[in-house]
Amino acid sequence: MRLGLHLLLDGKVSKVLTSKELKAVLPELARFIGMTPMGKPITRDCSVGPSAIQFIIESHIAVNYIHNYIAADVFSCKDFDTGATAEKLIEVFCISEVTKRLILERGFV
Repeated sequence: MRLGLHLLLDGKVSKVLTSKELKAVLPELARFIGMTPMGKPITRDCSVGPSAIQFIIESHIAVNYIHNYIAADVFSCKDFDTGATAEKLIEVFCISEVTKRLILERGFV
């Protein structure tokens, strides 16, 4: 039995979202992929850009900016459509060029 799917998506962005925008968009993203947000996203502004994590009942959605580059990951013990989720990440986070897209099937028991 697979324990979950883990989508990793890295890329160059045309716009860096603010912490306030991340707080608004991450719960919406969780609901878009059929997951249940747990509380509000946690954000932090760093010198290279904001970072955020949205805990979900099923695991997490995390985003880290490094200047005009983004590293996003979605992990869930519940199956989700990784293709549709990747496209939504590209749209929401203004990713102009995907540099890495990886889908992992996490642990088998």
